[in-house]
Amino acid sequence: MDKIRECFDEFIDRISLGEAERRSALARADILMEYVSRCSGISKCIMTGSMARTTAIKRYSDVDVIVILDLPSAQRPTVDYALDLLIRLLRTAGYEAKISGAAVSVSFVNGYGIDFMPAFDRKGADGGLCDFDIPRNDRKGWLRYSPDDQTRRTSSAVKICGPDFKKLVRAVKWWARIHGHQVASYELELIACETFVKELPELPQAIARFFQSATLRLGAQVSIKAPGLKDASSVARRACELQEIGDIVGSASLWRRIFGEQFPIVVCRDHLHS
Repeated sequence: MDKIRECFDEFIDRISLGEAERRSALARADILMEYVSRCSGISKCIMTGSMARTTAIKRYSDVDVIVILDLPSAQRPTVDYALDLLIRLLRTAGYEAKISGAAVSVSFVNGYGIDFMPAFDRKGADGGLCDFDIPRNDRKGWLRYSPDDQTRRTSSAVKICGPDFKKLVRAVKWWARIHGHQVASYELELIACETFVKELPELPQAIARFFQSATLRLGAQVSIKAPGLKDASSVARRACELQEIGDIVGSASLWRRIFGEQFPIVVCRDHLHS
């Protein structure tokens, strides 16, 4: 097997959330979802995000829960009001909750946290199925989101591209988190789905292509959401070039620059070490 591919397999294994950890996090989320869904002003809770789609990564992935507010459209509150409502509900139950971005986060000492995002069902507005209005990241308004559509897109991409598609998604999520970029996980998944509609090349080449595509798709937002994206694209392209000419040590070194210390070091021709 190609040494760079071995490096990527080891890297993906290191950052991927184990099934036992995932099931434990989901079970904990089920308990809180049941409580919140019984509260006044709440219609229901829906689990979504990377935990549900099995694209979660260690350390950084939380369980994402959409909380459908049971309020008429004419009484739609501000995002801040909706977040404060969720905080009060969770703190009443004894949980330490705080606003994190456009969601209310509950953290646990041992285990992954849960992010509760207030939302409004759009069925009454246009007949859409599982379409919601969720808070914008700047909390100044609401935007449309369809978790079922995203799950369908990801599932379709896996069928077309194979299991490496989810490996790619985990890798770019890890890159975004360790470098502190503000690109949401679902945005990264959508970019991947839109980039690879027919097939997926070998994982190193696919990641280089993803970075190039993301630079174009994020456009002017690159400097805000992912200021290091253009550099990552350039470094990934060079890493692939070195791999093609047989400089495996140099290629692995550049990938480690992108993905950090979890990416293995190639110390000589025939051995991996980190």
